[in-house]
Amino acid sequence: MDKNSFKIRGIVEGFYGRPWSWDERKAMLRFAGKNGYNLYIYAPKADSFHRHDWREMYPDTFLKEFSYLIKIGNENDMDISMAVSPGLSLVYSSEEEMDTLVRKFEVFIKLGTKTCALFLDDIPWKLQHDPDIEKYEDLADAQQDFTNRLYTRLKEIDPGISLIFCPTEYYGIKPNEYRKKIGKTINRDVEIMWTGPWVCARELKIEDTKAVSEEYQRPLLFWDNYPVNDASMVSEMHIGPYTGRENHLNRVSSGIVINPMNQPYASMIPMKAIGRYLLDCSDYEASAVLENVVMEDFPDCSDEFMHFIGANLRSHLHPEDPERSVLLVEKLKENLKSWHFEELSEMLSEESKSIERDYTRISETISEQLNYELGLWLEEYRNYAAIYRHLAVIYSNIGEYYHNGEMKPETIKVFKKSVEDLESVMKTVAFHKTRVFGTCIRNYVLDYLVTAKGIVTLLDY
Repeated sequence: MDKNSFKIRGIVEGFYGRPWSWDERKAMLRFAGKNGYNLYIYAPKADSFHRHDWREMYPDTFLKEFSYLIKIGNENDMDISMAVSPGLSLVYSSEEEMDTLVRKFEVFIKLGTKTCALFLDDIPWKLQHDPDIEKYEDLADAQQDFTNRLYTRLKEIDPGISLIFCPTEYYGIKPNEYRKKIGKTINRDVEIMWTGPWVCARELKIEDTKAVSEEYQRPLLFWDNYPVNDASMVSEMHIGPYTGRENHLNRVSSGIVINPMNQPYASMIPMKAIGRYLLDCSDYEASAVLENVVMEDFPDCSDEFMHFIGANLRSHLHPEDPERSVLLVEKLKENLKSWHFEELSEMLSEESKSIERDYTRISETISEQLNYELGLWLEEYRNYAAIYRHLAVIYSNIGEYYHNGEMKPETIKVFKKSVEDLESVMKTVAFHKTRVFGTCIRNYVLDYLVTAKGIVTLLDY
């Protein structure tokens, strides 16, 4: 293994919402294997057999499909792992519960998986069952005992098996007794996952990782929640650069497992760039790497696609509005303050034409699958072309009112129509399920729309 590469370079299908289809998983594994990944963990929260009904065995139809995933994994140097998340109802002290979980994992071990994963994230912090309350001091005591017993049982089935454990305390840097107990008592060969300072961490730093690694008494395996866009992030399309991950992070970590989006083909855009970080984190320049990926994968619309990515930067890695949006609003305010209405109109017209060109070129060039997944975001992106076009007409005519206190009848007619058209588009944007360009442009336009409608009232008087 290269000294600048992470040992584990993985994907966890661990998001909330619609799981991927089998065809999507197969496509993802082939893609991932070609781009440096070596582990896939099956763990969709919406799969009842994974979480709520974990005691139930998977049907034969599922096992047949999963077996084929393992075959594809073998062909692409990827380990295909099964995760079970029993923590909502698990009785840690019960041998019967242990036997049930071991039987469930054994099926997948016999199919060929070399890694099992026990996920105890997003569950109550206190023991729920009387037998556990009587036997254990606390949740950490119960979990370390259960995990060690499970690991021993799995090793009896296959001595080469690996176990990944996602603890209940899976994020944060403040020292605590849970992590210390887990780290001290769980077998050192068990990988322990950590998402960083937060569930969705903006930065992953060597210093923070060292501190938490010392508590868990082993290098940590990052569960990195990017580019995932579930929960409150579902309106966002996370295709921006993979920033905030320190160079040489592999020196204090056993690996990174990234949690992709519900949209697998769109996820491949940042994932290809992330794969290059996982293979060499010595001198990673996130924006340059992503731009190279876009040039490779979308050579016929690379500039247009980078524009589109620039409008979709909003995420926990990039919480601020895109720079493109901020700069435009600043220019609009500056020119409006100086009554430079023609400059405003010209600027907005050019932006409108640029977005329309981007939309057309991207839509005509990218694959059918990617068009489907990006469709809502592309449509909202295109709506901004209409917003800028209508606002340009408003500004090109409103100067007459500001300078003369009145408008010619023909100007009034055009002005009113543009205000109505702008309001119509803004209503459409308001009901979108997506968020493109952040919020500052939308807020600016909504605010000015109120002013424009007020002027219409005055003109009607």
